[in-house]
This record gives sequence, structure tokens and C-alpha cells, in this order.
Amino acid sequence: MYFALFLDESGKVHQKDCAAFCGYVATTNEWAGFGNRWIDLQMKWGTPAIHMSRIMAPPGSTKTDEWAALRKNMGDEWIPWRDRVLDEFCGLILDSNIASVGSVIDTAAYRAIREADPENYLIAHADCNVYLLHHVLMKALDIIERFDQTGMVSVNIDDDEENAFEYYKSYWNLQRMTNNPNLPAELKPRFDRIARRVAQIAFSKDVFHPGLQAADILAYVSRRFKTEPPGDERERFEKLFVSLTRGGTHPIQDYLEPQLRAVAGNTAKSLGRLRDETNCPGV
Repeated sequence: MYFALFLDESGKVHQKDCAAFCGYVATTNEWAGFGNRWIDLQMKWGTPAIHMSRIMAPPGSTKTDEWAALRKNMGDEWIPWRDRVLDEFCGLILDSNIASVGSVIDTAAYRAIREADPENYLIAHADCNVYLLHHVLMKALDIIERFDQTGMVSVNIDDDEENAFEYYKSYWNLQRMTNNPNLPAELKPRFDRIARRVAQIAFSKDVFHPGLQAADILAYVSRRFKTEPPGDERERFEKLFVSLTRGGTHPIQDYLEPQLRAVAGNTAKSLGRLRDETNCPGV
């Protein structure tokens, strides 16, 4: 079997105090049908590619694009219309045979830990979304390996000029991890499967891939659900979050300060110091 993993981010480590890196994994056959159904919904509602930061732009936003034009044309009907549209797209995700993976990360803690000890941090200068590529690849493989031990996986990330090269370097670092002499023997099988099974990484525009648009919704909703204060808006994002994660069947991982401090040691240098220990946090 062949699988594809679509990923997108919401929030930047240097801009916000919370960020998310999320997406969906499924067979390539499922993605083909999903894409057709997604485009059918776009035809039904007359929408451009789904981009949550534009759909949820605050009143008074000066950015101009197709979503801004729709918002202007809808007038007072915009919010109820927007919510009906999002409900249908999230309902399509819920009804499809795709599994959510991802993380929401405390970027304030990430900045503090990275700046305090950059040499021992996985990627000293990249956003935490790049850092979490390891996590989402491992979680996607965990899901797949419940029923398939040999199928190849392709990774597709929403094109981002700021981080694309860092994503690519991180991918190749993970591919070569099993050659690291300091990697404990018990961890080699986990990293070996990346070299054996993750066949490629690609960067694409979301307009061409409904899977990337679905990942955009999941990343944005996950971040807002985790950070929104109590009230109607949080309840709205909670409802969407439940649909997007199939009621938590495939949960989104929270990375708060304690988890980040444990994971921060997961570099070749740290693994060398920990090679004689049986427990290696964060891997």
C-alpha cells in the first residue's frame, strides 16, 4: 500500500505564544476520492482554497484576496455563511478514512529553552514546526503500522519559503539517524523505519492539494482551541476540533514546558551522553 501525509502549520515561534503543526495521513486511494469530494464542496459553495487565517481574519483586516472579497459581498450574512461552510468541510473530514496527527506547542517555553541552550537543541534557528516534523512522522508511522508493515509514505508540506529548507534538512537528518554511532541500539528500529518507509518529502501550494487545506484547518483549529479563553468562540473551536480528530481517536499532542525540556535533549550530542541509559526522553 502507499500512503500520503499532508502537513501544515499555524503560528510562528517568533510571533505567537502557541503554534501548531498538524495534518492527516491516509492511503493514496483515499486521498484521490477525498480530493474529488473536497472540490465538489468548493463548487457547491463557490469558495477558493480553504485558508483559515484568511477565513477567520478579524474585522477591519486590510488584506485583499478572494476570501476578503467574499466577506465583503456577504455583508451581515458572512459569519453564519462561513460557519455553515466550515461545518461541511469539517464534516467531510470526519466522514473520510483519514487520521489526524500533530502537535500544539508552547512557543514561549520553546523560545526560552532554545535561547538558554541552543547547542543542545535539535534545530537552533528554526521554528518549532520544523522541530516537530520528527514527532508527526513517528505518529503517522505508528498509525500505519497497526495494519501495514511495508507500505511507503510520501510527506507533503504546505510551501513555506521561511522554513522549507529547514524541513528538508530535518528530513535528511532523520533519514541518516540510524548511522549515528551514538544512537542507542533500542532506538534504531524506530529511526530505521523512516529511512525504509518515508519515500519523499515535497512542498506544494495548498490550492493544488485538498489534503493540505484539510491540514490547514486542523492546525488552525487546534491552536485556537488550545488558546481561546472560555466563551462562545472557544466552544465553536472545540466543536470543530472534535470533528477534525474523530472525537479524539487520533489526538493532537500538547508540548508544554515539561515535555519540551525532556525533548530538548534529543540531539546526537545528547544521545551520546545518554547511550548507556535505558530511558531516553523525547524519542
